[in-house]
Amino acid sequence: MANIAPFRALRFAGGPDISAHTAPPYDVIGPGLHEQLLAQAENIVHVDFGLGSTDPAEPGNRYQRAAEQLAAWRAAGVLAVDENPALYVYEQDYEWGDQTFTRRSLFAAVRLEALGSGHIHPHEQTFSGPKEDRFQVTRHTQCALSQHLGIYPDETNEVMALLAPFTQRVPDATATGLADGVRNRLWAVTERPAIEAVQSALADRDIFIADGHHRYEMMRRYRQTLADAGELTDDHPANYTIFVLTGSGDPGLLVMPTHRVVGAWPSATAERVAEALAEHFDAAPLDVDPTDGTALDAALAEADLSAVGLLTADGLLLLTPRDPAWVAAELADLSPALRELNVSVLHKLMMPRLEAAFGQPQLSYVHQATEAVEALAEGADLAFLLRATPLESVLEVALAHELMPQKTTYFYPKVLTGLVMYPLA
Repeated sequence: MANIAPFRALRFAGGPDISAHTAPPYDVIGPGLHEQLLAQAENIVHVDFGLGSTDPAEPGNRYQRAAEQLAAWRAAGVLAVDENPALYVYEQDYEWGDQTFTRRSLFAAVRLEALGSGHIHPHEQTFSGPKEDRFQVTRHTQCALSQHLGIYPDETNEVMALLAPFTQRVPDATATGLADGVRNRLWAVTERPAIEAVQSALADRDIFIADGHHRYEMMRRYRQTLADAGELTDDHPANYTIFVLTGSGDPGLLVMPTHRVVGAWPSATAERVAEALAEHFDAAPLDVDPTDGTALDAALAEADLSAVGLLTADGLLLLTPRDPAWVAAELADLSPALRELNVSVLHKLMMPRLEAAFGQPQLSYVHQATEAVEALAEGADLAFLLRATPLESVLEVALAHELMPQKTTYFYPKVLTGLVMYPLA
């Protein structure tokens, strides 16, 4: 079973509105937003994603600055550690399309274990660069500044129902995201019977990492570094990491698509792309306005799981494998759950043929078809539009101990950095 525990969070004092202190995760902060956040003197971005060299050997590097800033805020009372261990109920109100959703989760400490061999499962590949940066931030600050988003099986929302009464109180903290307008609310639950009830309800459930794979592997490295130095005791906080846990049946838990925008393919017209794939793929035009992002996303949502949308200035083509048996044979090393997904078909079956015809592409990623339309208007050559990966497929692939390509899933909204932090010393 996954081992979860309450913890004493490091949080911004004052409030309860701490919007000016919070930021999105560092990896979704663009240059303009970064500048806006840095203009706020007590924003967590100064610690989590500050200025300075990324060479930890260089004097005055960003990691050293981060540690000094965090220590200064703690000394001044800007940040304080909660008096009692707690689980933290977390609600996020957000809009997607023309609908409003609420995602209900809880912050909890989860004991670290090897991924895939126990009860915590990854689903995406990771790369070394982001892990090194996050390790240096954590090592210097001795604090886990952000969390992993984890999903646990709970189709009836049993776990969060145990915590629902506590949300009738005034929130302990609120924040509205500067970038996305998502409204965040937080309640600290210190009552022991409630904590034990949640621990019991989660005792036999696995956790699937939805977001934060790099940070999870980094936390395991951090713990190992302490062990190698002889500094890791049985009760050391580095034996745990912090998750935001969401039940699989939560109505606010949505998996969004990640579309691919393509540049450096000036000769790749819709006709030529279809021709390059004609041996194994059917190309069917869809009667949808190619400039209407909402209509494009709606059209893709109805497509087959293995189909890929090709958006050009001329319109939208749906590219579908002609023979499922051929797909199964070509992707025989993948599980059925992974081989049927459009991202597998695109990257393993379509892209090698298209790169042979048009050369190496320049890829960028967006989450709404409207953004792909804008990219084409600004000079991109085409876009591949993908139906969102169903949550059940994500869980099935993870249980098969397989990893999806990066940028397969996009769980929205992101968890704000600065709401809840986890001291490691």
